[in-house]
Amino acid sequence: MIISKLITENYIYVNLHAEQVITANYLESSRDGIFVAELNLTTLNKVVTELLNETDKRDVLLLDFKFLAFLQPNLKSLFIDLKNGGYKIILLNIESKIIEDNGFGIVTNTNNELEGTTYKKFYFYDGEESSVLPFELDINNAFYEKFKKILIANKCTEENIKHTSSFVYISSYNHIKKIITFEREFILYAIYKLAIKISEEYIIDKSTPPKLVCQSLNGSFIASILSTYLNLDIVIFDKIGPVNKLYSRLNKVIEEDCEYVVISDLVCLGTEVKIVRNLIHFLGGKYLGSIALIKVETLAKSHIDKIDTTTAVFSIRNSNNQELGYKIYTNLEDIS
Repeated sequence: MIISKLITENYIYVNLHAEQVITANYLESSRDGIFVAELNLTTLNKVVTELLNETDKRDVLLLDFKFLAFLQPNLKSLFIDLKNGGYKIILLNIESKIIEDNGFGIVTNTNNELEGTTYKKFYFYDGEESSVLPFELDINNAFYEKFKKILIANKCTEENIKHTSSFVYISSYNHIKKIITFEREFILYAIYKLAIKISEEYIIDKSTPPKLVCQSLNGSFIASILSTYLNLDIVIFDKIGPVNKLYSRLNKVIEEDCEYVVISDLVCLGTEVKIVRNLIHFLGGKYLGSIALIKVETLAKSHIDKIDTTTAVFSIRNSNNQELGYKIYTNLEDIS
Protein backbone atom coordinates (compact mmCIF):
# COMPACT_ATOMS: atom_id res chain seq x y z
CA MET A 1 0.00 0.00 0.00
CA ILE A 2 1.40 3.38 -1.08
CA ILE A 3 -0.60 6.26 0.41
CA SER A 4 1.01 9.18 -1.43
CA LYS A 5 1.01 7.98 -5.03
CA LEU A 6 -0.33 10.62 -7.41
CA ILE A 7 -0.64 9.75 -11.10
CA THR A 8 -0.94 12.63 -13.57
CA GLU A 9 -0.86 12.71 -17.34
CA ASN A 10 2.91 13.22 -17.28
CA TYR A 11 4.34 11.60 -14.17
CA ILE A 12 3.90 9.48 -11.03
CA TYR A 13 4.71 11.14 -7.70
CA VAL A 14 5.51 9.43 -4.39
CA ASN A 15 6.27 11.16 -1.07
CA LEU A 16 8.84 8.87 0.57
CA HIS A 17 8.61 10.56 3.97
CA ALA A 18 4.86 9.95 4.11
CA GLU A 19 5.48 6.30 3.23
CA GLN A 20 8.13 6.02 5.94
CA VAL A 21 5.76 7.52 8.51
CA ILE A 22 3.22 4.79 7.74
CA THR A 23 5.85 2.04 7.95
CA ALA A 24 7.39 3.32 11.17
CA ASN A 25 4.14 3.93 13.01
CA TYR A 26 1.95 1.05 11.83
CA LEU A 27 4.37 -1.73 10.91
CA GLU A 28 7.28 -1.10 13.27
CA SER A 29 5.52 0.40 16.32
CA SER A 30 7.68 3.52 16.27
CA ARG A 31 6.61 6.61 18.20
CA ASP A 32 8.51 9.04 15.99
CA GLY A 33 5.40 10.01 14.03
CA ILE A 34 6.06 12.57 11.30
CA PHE A 35 9.41 13.29 12.92
CA VAL A 36 10.99 10.11 11.52
CA ALA A 37 14.00 11.10 9.39
CA GLU A 38 15.47 7.85 7.99
CA LEU A 39 14.15 5.97 4.96
CA ASN A 40 14.48 2.24 5.57
CA LEU A 41 14.52 -0.94 3.51
CA THR A 42 10.96 -1.99 4.42
CA THR A 43 9.49 1.25 3.10
CA LEU A 44 11.53 1.51 -0.08
CA ASN A 45 11.02 -2.16 -0.93
CA LYS A 46 7.25 -1.68 -0.60
CA VAL A 47 7.34 1.41 -2.84
CA VAL A 48 9.55 -0.19 -5.48
CA THR A 49 7.48 -3.38 -5.62
CA GLU A 50 4.24 -1.46 -6.19
CA LEU A 51 5.77 0.88 -8.78
CA LEU A 52 7.30 -1.97 -10.77
CA ASN A 53 3.88 -3.65 -10.84
CA GLU A 54 2.03 -0.41 -11.67
CA THR A 55 -0.36 -0.98 -14.58
CA ASP A 56 -0.85 2.75 -15.27
CA LYS A 57 2.82 3.59 -15.75
CA ARG A 58 4.38 6.91 -16.77
CA ASP A 59 7.90 7.55 -18.09
CA VAL A 60 8.73 10.02 -15.32
CA LEU A 61 8.80 9.07 -11.64
CA LEU A 62 9.13 11.74 -8.93
CA LEU A 63 10.42 10.60 -5.54
CA ASP A 64 10.12 13.29 -2.86
CA PHE A 65 12.71 13.15 -0.03
CA LYS A 66 11.53 16.21 1.92
CA PHE A 67 12.02 15.75 5.71
CA LEU A 68 14.32 12.75 5.15
CA ALA A 69 17.90 13.24 6.34
CA PHE A 70 19.26 9.69 6.03
CA LEU A 71 18.89 6.50 4.03
CA GLN A 72 19.39 3.07 5.55
CA PRO A 73 22.57 1.55 4.05
CA ASN A 74 22.44 -0.52 0.85
CA LEU A 75 19.27 0.95 -0.69
CA LYS A 76 20.91 2.05 -3.93
CA SER A 77 20.14 -1.22 -5.71
CA LEU A 78 16.41 -0.61 -5.31
CA PHE A 79 16.68 2.73 -7.11
CA ILE A 80 18.60 0.94 -9.86
CA ASP A 81 15.72 -1.56 -10.08
CA LEU A 82 13.33 1.32 -10.70
CA LYS A 83 15.61 2.71 -13.43
CA ASN A 84 15.81 -0.70 -15.05
CA GLY A 85 12.01 -0.89 -14.80
CA GLY A 86 11.77 1.91 -17.36
CA TYR A 87 11.36 4.98 -15.16
CA LYS A 88 13.14 8.29 -15.61
CA ILE A 89 13.61 9.11 -11.93
CA ILE A 90 13.76 12.62 -10.50
CA LEU A 91 14.64 12.95 -6.83
CA LEU A 92 12.98 15.97 -5.22
CA ASN A 93 14.11 17.89 -2.11
CA ILE A 94 17.01 15.53 -1.45
CA GLU A 95 19.96 16.50 0.73
CA SER A 96 23.32 16.62 -1.08
CA LYS A 97 24.75 14.44 1.72
CA ILE A 98 22.34 11.66 0.75
CA ILE A 99 23.50 11.99 -2.86
CA GLU A 100 27.16 11.76 -1.78
CA ASP A 101 26.75 8.99 0.80
CA ASN A 102 24.86 6.74 -1.62
CA GLY A 103 26.98 7.36 -4.70
CA PHE A 104 24.12 8.90 -6.68
CA GLY A 105 26.53 11.55 -7.96
CA ILE A 106 27.91 9.06 -10.47
CA VAL A 107 24.80 9.90 -12.52
CA THR A 108 25.41 13.32 -14.09
CA ASN A 109 22.80 15.67 -15.46
CA THR A 110 23.36 19.37 -16.11
CA ASN A 111 19.78 20.21 -15.18
CA ASN A 112 20.12 19.34 -11.47
CA GLU A 113 18.89 22.19 -9.25
CA LEU A 114 20.96 22.67 -6.06
CA GLU A 115 19.86 25.26 -3.49
CA GLY A 116 22.21 25.42 -0.53
CA THR A 117 22.62 21.81 0.64
CA THR A 118 19.41 20.54 -0.96
CA TYR A 119 18.72 19.44 -4.51
CA LYS A 120 15.26 20.69 -5.42
CA LYS A 121 15.56 18.40 -8.45
CA PHE A 122 18.18 15.70 -8.96
CA TYR A 123 17.81 13.88 -12.26
CA PHE A 124 18.72 10.26 -11.61
CA TYR A 125 19.51 9.64 -15.26
CA ASP A 126 22.17 10.96 -17.62
CA GLY A 127 21.30 13.82 -19.94
CA GLU A 128 22.26 17.28 -21.09
CA GLU A 129 19.09 18.38 -22.86
CA SER A 130 18.25 22.02 -22.18
CA SER A 131 14.64 21.06 -21.66
CA VAL A 132 14.48 17.72 -19.85
CA LEU A 133 10.85 18.09 -18.83
CA PRO A 134 8.43 19.79 -21.22
CA PHE A 135 5.84 20.17 -18.42
CA GLU A 136 5.50 21.78 -14.98
CA LEU A 137 5.79 19.72 -11.79
CA ASP A 138 2.77 21.07 -9.93
CA ILE A 139 2.47 18.50 -7.13
CA ASN A 140 -0.03 20.54 -5.10
CA ASN A 141 -2.35 20.75 -8.10
CA ALA A 142 -2.05 16.98 -8.66
CA PHE A 143 -3.16 16.41 -5.04
CA TYR A 144 -5.99 18.95 -5.45
CA GLU A 145 -7.27 17.34 -8.65
CA LYS A 146 -7.32 13.87 -7.09
CA PHE A 147 -9.15 15.17 -4.00
CA LYS A 148 -11.67 16.99 -6.20
CA LYS A 149 -12.29 13.87 -8.28
CA ILE A 150 -12.95 11.86 -5.11
CA LEU A 151 -15.38 14.47 -3.75
CA ILE A 152 -17.34 14.60 -7.01
CA ALA A 153 -17.55 10.79 -7.12
CA ASN A 154 -18.89 10.68 -3.54
CA LYS A 155 -21.35 13.58 -3.72
CA CYS A 156 -24.93 13.12 -2.57
CA THR A 157 -27.46 15.54 -4.03
CA GLU A 158 -30.92 16.10 -2.61
CA GLU A 159 -33.33 19.00 -2.76
CA ASN A 160 -32.86 21.69 -0.11
CA ILE A 161 -30.69 19.78 2.36
CA LYS A 162 -31.08 21.47 5.74
CA HIS A 163 -27.86 22.33 7.58
CA THR A 164 -29.69 22.57 10.89
CA SER A 165 -26.80 23.72 13.09
CA SER A 166 -26.40 26.87 10.96
CA PHE A 167 -29.98 27.26 9.64
CA VAL A 168 -29.11 27.26 5.94
CA TYR A 169 -29.75 24.98 2.97
CA ILE A 170 -26.99 23.24 1.02
CA SER A 171 -27.30 21.75 -2.44
CA SER A 172 -25.23 18.63 -1.73
CA TYR A 173 -23.09 16.95 0.87
CA ASN A 174 -20.11 14.65 0.71
CA HIS A 175 -20.08 11.13 2.12
CA ILE A 176 -16.96 11.67 4.21
CA LYS A 177 -17.41 8.34 5.99
CA LYS A 178 -17.66 6.57 2.63
CA ILE A 179 -14.55 8.38 1.39
CA ILE A 180 -12.65 7.38 4.55
CA THR A 181 -13.73 3.76 4.03
CA PHE A 182 -13.07 3.35 0.32
CA GLU A 183 -10.26 5.89 -0.22
CA ARG A 184 -8.31 4.93 2.89
CA GLU A 185 -4.82 5.28 1.40
CA PHE A 186 -5.46 8.75 0.02
CA ILE A 187 -7.13 9.92 3.24
CA LEU A 188 -4.14 8.71 5.26
CA TYR A 189 -1.97 10.86 3.00
CA ALA A 190 -4.30 13.85 3.36
CA ILE A 191 -4.16 13.47 7.16
CA TYR A 192 -0.35 13.25 6.91
CA LYS A 193 -0.40 16.62 5.15
CA LEU A 194 -2.65 17.96 7.92
CA ALA A 195 -0.15 16.70 10.50
CA ILE A 196 2.63 18.65 8.79
CA LYS A 197 0.48 21.79 8.90
CA ILE A 198 -0.34 21.30 12.59
CA SER A 199 3.35 20.77 13.39
CA GLU A 200 4.37 23.93 11.56
CA GLU A 201 1.56 26.09 12.98
CA TYR A 202 1.05 24.81 16.52
CA ILE A 203 3.91 22.59 17.73
CA ILE A 204 7.25 24.02 16.62
CA ASP A 205 8.89 26.08 19.40
CA LYS A 206 6.35 24.94 22.01
CA SER A 207 7.63 23.36 25.22
CA THR A 208 4.19 21.89 26.02
CA PRO A 209 2.33 20.36 23.06
CA PRO A 210 -1.38 21.12 22.54
CA LYS A 211 -4.17 18.54 22.64
CA LEU A 212 -6.49 17.61 19.79
CA VAL A 213 -10.26 18.06 20.20
CA CYS A 214 -12.90 16.36 18.04
CA GLN A 215 -16.69 16.35 18.19
CA SER A 216 -17.85 13.76 15.65
CA LEU A 217 -17.23 10.16 14.58
CA ASN A 218 -15.37 11.22 11.43
CA GLY A 219 -13.48 13.82 13.42
CA SER A 220 -12.42 11.20 15.97
CA PHE A 221 -11.00 8.99 13.20
CA ILE A 222 -8.98 11.90 11.80
CA ALA A 223 -7.87 12.97 15.27
CA SER A 224 -6.76 9.42 16.15
CA ILE A 225 -4.51 9.28 13.07
CA LEU A 226 -3.17 12.77 13.79
CA SER A 227 -2.50 11.67 17.36
CA THR A 228 -0.33 8.83 16.03
CA TYR A 229 1.46 11.08 13.53
CA LEU A 230 2.10 13.83 16.11
CA ASN A 231 2.17 12.00 19.48
CA LEU A 232 -0.59 14.27 20.82
CA ASP A 233 -3.40 13.49 23.26
CA ILE A 234 -7.06 13.58 22.14
CA VAL A 235 -10.15 15.00 23.83
CA ILE A 236 -13.54 13.86 22.47
CA PHE A 237 -16.62 16.05 22.93
CA ASP A 238 -19.87 14.08 22.74
CA LYS A 239 -22.97 15.15 20.88
CA ILE A 240 -21.81 18.49 19.49
CA GLY A 241 -23.21 19.03 16.04
CA PRO A 242 -26.65 19.52 14.53
CA VAL A 243 -28.44 18.61 17.78
CA ASN A 244 -26.13 20.67 20.04
CA LYS A 245 -26.39 18.39 23.08
CA LEU A 246 -23.64 18.17 25.67
CA TYR A 247 -22.79 15.71 28.37
CA SER A 248 -22.02 17.04 31.84
CA ARG A 249 -18.46 15.71 31.97
CA LEU A 250 -16.92 18.45 29.80
CA ASN A 251 -15.29 20.18 32.76
CA LYS A 252 -13.47 16.90 33.47
CA VAL A 253 -11.80 16.65 30.06
CA ILE A 254 -10.75 20.27 29.50
CA GLU A 255 -7.73 21.26 31.55
CA GLU A 256 -7.25 24.82 32.67
CA ASP A 257 -4.49 26.66 30.78
CA CYS A 258 -3.99 23.71 28.40
CA GLU A 259 -3.96 24.51 24.65
CA TYR A 260 -6.33 22.82 22.18
CA VAL A 261 -6.64 22.42 18.40
CA VAL A 262 -10.10 21.50 17.07
CA ILE A 263 -10.19 18.71 14.45
CA SER A 264 -13.05 18.30 11.94
CA ASP A 265 -13.74 16.40 8.75
CA LEU A 266 -15.49 19.33 7.02
CA VAL A 267 -16.01 22.90 8.22
CA CYS A 268 -18.90 24.57 6.41
CA LEU A 269 -20.01 27.68 8.31
CA GLY A 270 -17.99 26.87 11.41
CA THR A 271 -20.87 26.71 13.90
CA GLU A 272 -19.70 23.51 15.61
CA VAL A 273 -16.12 24.80 15.79
CA LYS A 274 -17.31 27.99 17.49
CA ILE A 275 -19.33 25.98 20.01
CA VAL A 276 -16.25 23.91 20.89
CA ARG A 277 -14.05 27.01 20.99
CA ASN A 278 -16.42 28.74 23.43
CA LEU A 279 -16.57 25.64 25.62
CA ILE A 280 -12.77 25.44 25.74
CA HIS A 281 -12.54 29.09 26.78
CA PHE A 282 -15.39 28.77 29.29
CA LEU A 283 -13.70 25.82 31.00
CA GLY A 284 -10.34 27.60 31.25
CA GLY A 285 -8.51 26.13 28.26
CA LYS A 286 -6.89 27.98 25.37
CA TYR A 287 -8.17 27.53 21.82
CA LEU A 288 -5.39 27.64 19.23
CA GLY A 289 -7.19 26.99 15.97
CA SER A 290 -9.27 24.78 13.71
CA ILE A 291 -8.00 22.02 11.41
CA ALA A 292 -10.11 20.13 8.85
CA LEU A 293 -9.74 17.90 5.84
CA ILE A 294 -12.12 20.16 3.91
CA LYS A 295 -13.32 23.72 4.49
CA VAL A 296 -15.85 25.91 2.72
CA GLU A 297 -14.61 29.43 2.03
CA THR A 298 -17.80 31.44 2.50
CA LEU A 299 -15.89 34.69 3.05
CA ALA A 300 -12.83 36.18 1.39
CA LYS A 301 -9.66 35.48 3.38
CA SER A 302 -9.20 39.21 4.00
CA HIS A 303 -12.60 39.30 5.73
CA ILE A 304 -11.87 36.47 8.20
CA ASP A 305 -10.27 37.10 11.58
CA LYS A 306 -7.29 34.83 12.28
CA ILE A 307 -9.10 33.21 15.23
CA ASP A 308 -11.90 32.11 12.86
CA THR A 309 -9.59 30.72 10.17
CA THR A 310 -9.64 26.97 9.49
CA THR A 311 -6.58 25.25 8.05
CA ALA A 312 -7.49 22.50 5.58
CA VAL A 313 -5.94 20.46 2.78
CA PHE A 314 -8.88 21.10 0.43
CA SER A 315 -11.08 24.18 0.06
CA ILE A 316 -14.50 24.53 -1.56
CA ARG A 317 -14.47 28.07 -2.93
CA ASN A 318 -15.97 30.29 -5.59
CA SER A 319 -13.62 28.90 -8.25
CA ASN A 320 -14.70 25.26 -7.82
CA ASN A 321 -18.08 25.13 -6.04
CA GLN A 322 -20.03 24.95 -9.31
CA GLU A 323 -17.95 22.01 -10.51
CA LEU A 324 -18.40 20.32 -7.13
CA GLY A 325 -22.13 21.07 -7.16
CA TYR A 326 -21.96 22.78 -3.77
CA LYS A 327 -24.06 25.85 -2.93
CA ILE A 328 -25.29 27.43 0.31
CA TYR A 329 -28.52 29.44 0.39
CA THR A 330 -31.38 30.51 2.64
CA ASN A 331 -35.12 30.85 2.54
CA LEU A 332 -34.69 34.54 1.73
CA GLU A 333 -34.31 33.50 -1.88
CA ASP A 334 -36.31 31.13 -4.07
CA ILE A 335 -35.22 27.57 -3.32
CA SER A 336 -37.89 25.73 -5.28
